Amino acid sequence: DAKKAKFFRPEGLVVDEQGNLYIADFGNHRIRKIDLDGNVSTFAGSEEGYKDGFATEAKFKSPKGLALDSSGNLYVADLTNQRIRKITSEAQVTTIAGGGIDYRFDGSLEDVPAKDSFLYSPKAIFVSKNNDIYLSDYNSIKKISATNGKMSILAGQNRGNYKDALGKDTLFYNPNGIVIDSQGSIYVADTD
Repeated sequence: DAKKAKFFRPEGLVVDEQGNLYIADFGNHRIRKIDLDGNVSTFAGSEEGYKDGFATEAKFKSPKGLALDSSGNLYVADLTNQRIRKITSEAQVTTIAGGGIDYRFDGSLEDVPAKDSFLYSPKAIFVSKNNDIYLSDYNSIKKISATNGKMSILAGQNRGNYKDALGKDTLFYNPNGIVIDSQGSIYVADTD
Protein backbone atom coordinates (compact mmCIF):
# COMPACT_ATOMS: atom_id res chain seq x y z
CA ASP A 1 0.00 0.00 0.00
CA ALA A 2 1.48 3.32 -1.11
CA LYS A 3 0.22 5.11 2.02
CA LYS A 4 2.19 2.79 4.31
CA ALA A 5 5.42 2.88 2.31
CA LYS A 6 8.32 4.87 3.72
CA PHE A 7 10.64 7.03 1.65
CA PHE A 8 13.64 9.07 2.70
CA ARG A 9 14.02 12.26 0.68
CA PRO A 10 12.52 11.17 -2.65
CA GLU A 11 14.01 13.15 -5.54
CA GLY A 12 13.43 12.17 -9.19
CA LEU A 13 10.13 10.92 -10.62
CA VAL A 14 9.20 9.41 -13.96
CA VAL A 15 6.14 7.56 -15.28
CA ASP A 16 6.38 4.78 -17.88
CA GLU A 17 3.93 4.13 -20.73
CA GLN A 18 1.96 1.69 -18.59
CA GLY A 19 1.48 4.27 -15.83
CA ASN A 20 3.96 2.86 -13.32
CA LEU A 21 5.70 5.53 -11.26
CA TYR A 22 9.45 5.26 -10.55
CA ILE A 23 11.01 7.26 -7.72
CA ALA A 24 14.64 7.96 -6.89
CA ASP A 25 14.56 7.28 -3.14
CA PHE A 26 17.62 9.42 -2.48
CA GLY A 27 18.12 8.75 1.23
CA ASN A 28 17.37 5.03 1.01
CA HIS A 29 19.69 4.59 -2.03
CA ARG A 30 17.03 2.74 -4.01
CA ILE A 31 14.81 3.07 -7.05
CA ARG A 32 11.21 2.45 -6.01
CA LYS A 33 8.22 1.57 -8.15
CA ILE A 34 4.53 2.24 -7.56
CA ASP A 35 2.32 0.19 -9.87
CA LEU A 36 -1.21 1.02 -11.02
CA ASP A 37 -2.71 -0.78 -8.02
CA GLY A 38 -0.70 1.37 -5.60
CA ASN A 39 1.77 -1.37 -4.66
CA VAL A 40 5.19 -0.01 -3.70
CA SER A 41 8.28 -2.13 -4.33
CA THR A 42 12.02 -1.70 -4.61
CA PHE A 43 12.78 -1.92 -8.32
CA ALA A 44 16.56 -1.69 -7.95
CA GLY A 45 19.09 -1.05 -5.21
CA SER A 46 19.53 -2.41 -1.73
CA GLU A 47 21.91 -0.40 0.40
CA GLU A 48 24.31 2.49 0.04
CA GLY A 49 27.25 1.64 -2.20
CA TYR A 50 28.23 1.03 -5.79
CA LYS A 51 27.53 -2.22 -7.59
CA ASP A 52 26.00 -3.19 -10.92
CA GLY A 53 23.75 -6.23 -10.92
CA PHE A 54 20.20 -7.49 -11.05
CA ALA A 55 17.48 -5.61 -9.14
CA THR A 56 18.29 -5.54 -5.41
CA GLU A 57 21.80 -6.92 -5.98
CA ALA A 58 22.70 -3.47 -7.34
CA LYS A 59 23.78 -0.61 -5.09
CA PHE A 60 23.30 3.14 -5.49
CA LYS A 61 24.52 6.12 -3.49
CA SER A 62 22.09 9.05 -3.46
CA PRO A 63 20.21 8.51 -6.74
CA LYS A 64 18.68 11.76 -7.91
CA GLY A 65 17.46 12.25 -11.50
CA LEU A 66 15.47 9.70 -13.52
CA ALA A 67 14.55 9.42 -17.21
CA LEU A 68 13.12 6.76 -19.54
CA ASP A 69 14.11 6.02 -23.13
CA SER A 70 11.85 4.86 -25.95
CA SER A 71 12.55 1.18 -25.12
CA GLY A 72 11.55 1.51 -21.48
CA ASN A 73 15.08 1.59 -20.07
CA LEU A 74 15.38 3.72 -16.95
CA TYR A 75 18.40 6.03 -16.50
CA VAL A 76 19.57 7.19 -13.09
CA ALA A 77 21.79 10.12 -12.17
CA ASP A 78 23.63 8.38 -9.31
CA LEU A 79 24.84 11.54 -7.61
CA THR A 80 27.41 10.48 -5.03
CA ASN A 81 28.73 7.58 -7.11
CA GLN A 82 29.31 10.15 -9.89
CA ARG A 83 27.83 7.88 -12.55
CA ILE A 84 24.91 7.42 -14.89
CA ARG A 85 23.28 4.03 -14.45
CA LYS A 86 20.92 2.19 -16.79
CA ILE A 87 18.18 -0.14 -15.55
CA THR A 88 16.49 -2.36 -18.12
CA SER A 89 12.79 -3.23 -17.83
CA GLU A 90 13.96 -6.55 -16.33
CA ALA A 91 15.82 -4.57 -13.59
CA GLN A 92 19.37 -5.28 -14.78
CA VAL A 93 21.59 -2.38 -13.63
CA THR A 94 24.73 -1.33 -15.53
CA THR A 95 26.93 1.76 -15.52
CA ILE A 96 26.99 3.67 -18.79
CA ALA A 97 28.94 6.80 -17.80
CA GLY A 98 31.28 8.03 -15.10
CA GLY A 99 34.05 6.59 -13.01
CA GLY A 100 36.82 7.58 -15.41
CA ILE A 101 39.72 10.03 -15.31
CA ASP A 102 39.00 13.62 -14.35
CA TYR A 103 39.35 15.14 -17.83
CA ARG A 104 38.67 18.65 -16.53
CA PHE A 105 42.35 19.04 -15.74
CA ASP A 106 44.05 17.63 -18.82
CA GLY A 107 42.05 19.47 -21.50
CA SER A 108 40.51 16.32 -23.02
CA LEU A 109 36.89 17.36 -22.68
CA GLU A 110 35.46 16.53 -26.08
CA ASP A 111 34.14 13.24 -27.39
CA VAL A 112 35.14 11.12 -24.43
CA PRO A 113 33.56 7.64 -24.44
CA ALA A 114 30.81 7.88 -21.82
CA LYS A 115 31.98 4.71 -20.06
CA ASP A 116 35.42 6.33 -19.60
CA SER A 117 34.13 9.78 -18.65
CA PHE A 118 34.43 11.59 -15.36
CA LEU A 119 31.32 13.00 -13.73
CA TYR A 120 31.43 15.22 -10.70
CA SER A 121 27.84 15.68 -9.59
CA PRO A 122 25.19 14.37 -12.01
CA LYS A 123 21.79 15.52 -10.83
CA ALA A 124 19.29 15.77 -13.67
CA ILE A 125 18.87 13.61 -16.74
CA PHE A 126 16.69 13.72 -19.86
CA VAL A 127 16.45 11.29 -22.79
CA SER A 128 15.46 12.72 -26.17
CA LYS A 129 13.20 11.00 -28.72
CA ASN A 130 16.26 9.65 -30.54
CA ASN A 131 17.68 8.35 -27.22
CA ASP A 132 20.47 10.91 -26.79
CA ILE A 133 21.01 11.44 -23.07
CA TYR A 134 21.35 14.95 -21.67
CA LEU A 135 22.48 15.60 -18.12
CA SER A 136 23.41 18.37 -15.75
CA ASP A 137 26.73 17.74 -14.06
CA TYR A 138 28.13 20.19 -11.51
CA ASN A 139 28.65 23.21 -13.76
CA SER A 140 27.83 21.99 -17.24
CA ILE A 141 25.27 20.41 -19.51
CA LYS A 142 26.53 17.25 -21.19
CA LYS A 143 25.25 14.94 -23.90
CA ILE A 144 25.79 11.22 -24.43
CA SER A 145 25.25 10.43 -28.08
CA ALA A 146 23.00 7.46 -28.86
CA THR A 147 24.93 7.06 -32.12
CA ASN A 148 28.47 6.63 -30.85
CA GLY A 149 28.22 6.51 -27.04
CA LYS A 150 30.50 9.50 -26.60
CA MET A 151 30.02 12.30 -24.11
CA SER A 152 30.46 15.96 -24.98
CA ILE A 153 29.91 19.26 -23.19
CA LEU A 154 27.15 21.38 -24.72
CA ALA A 155 27.15 24.34 -22.36
CA GLY A 156 29.08 25.52 -19.35
CA GLN A 157 32.43 24.26 -18.23
CA ASN A 158 33.79 26.55 -15.57
CA ARG A 159 31.88 27.11 -12.37
CA GLY A 160 30.64 30.64 -12.01
CA ASN A 161 27.84 32.62 -10.52
CA TYR A 162 25.86 33.18 -13.68
CA LYS A 163 26.52 34.19 -17.25
CA ASP A 164 24.41 33.95 -20.38
CA ALA A 165 26.64 33.13 -23.33
CA LEU A 166 27.16 30.66 -26.14
CA GLY A 167 28.06 27.04 -25.35
CA LYS A 168 30.99 26.55 -23.03
CA ASP A 169 31.23 30.28 -22.27
CA THR A 170 27.96 29.97 -20.34
CA LEU A 171 28.37 29.88 -16.57
CA PHE A 172 26.18 27.65 -14.41
CA TYR A 173 26.21 27.27 -10.68
CA ASN A 174 24.83 23.87 -9.72
CA PRO A 175 22.27 23.13 -12.48
CA ASN A 176 19.66 20.79 -11.06
CA GLY A 177 16.94 20.24 -13.67
CA ILE A 178 16.91 19.73 -17.43
CA VAL A 179 14.24 19.29 -20.10
CA ILE A 180 14.16 19.57 -23.88
CA ASP A 181 11.21 20.84 -25.89
CA SER A 182 9.92 19.53 -29.23
CA GLN A 183 12.17 21.96 -31.15
CA GLY A 184 15.30 20.71 -29.37
CA SER A 185 15.79 23.71 -27.09
CA ILE A 186 17.27 22.80 -23.70
CA TYR A 187 15.93 24.38 -20.51
CA VAL A 188 18.00 24.22 -17.32
CA ALA A 189 17.08 24.94 -13.70
CA ASP A 190 20.24 26.56 -12.35
CA THR A 191 19.69 26.35 -8.61
CA ASP A 192 22.40 28.43 -6.94
